[in-house]
Amino acid sequence: MKKAILIFCLLALLVPANVLARSNIMEFPCTSSTEQTGSALLLTGTGVFYGILVMTDGTNAVTVDIYDNTSAAGTAKFIPTWVVPTSATDRAKSAWIAPGHSITTGIYVNITCSGTVKYKVYYEAY
Repeated sequence: MKKAILIFCLLALLVPANVLARSNIMEFPCTSSTEQTGSALLLTGTGVFYGILVMTDGTNAVTVDIYDNTSAAGTAKFIPTWVVPTSATDRAKSAWIAPGHSITTGIYVNITCSGTVKYKVYYEAY
């Protein structure tokens, strides 16, 4: 029995650390946009929209509209208008769509904030 435990422990040491660290993380076959600080066109074309991570300044709420379009025109949104609250201790919020939402035209993010904001959008382009 001791020999079996020893063999198990030695084999566990051979498993790469990144495999153990990533075992509980949900993974999407996607990329993230570069970090943005204002309204932006992030993709032109088709694909799948997975979500957005918004990092506030800790003082000002952020209003986010994400369009399936190349501008803020139209009504095709991936999620309804989202007001991201903030506090000094809770500055990051995310919205995810599983298994993803089809993109037909592009991704345009419209940001309204009286302070500063950073965000990344997660998507797969075709």
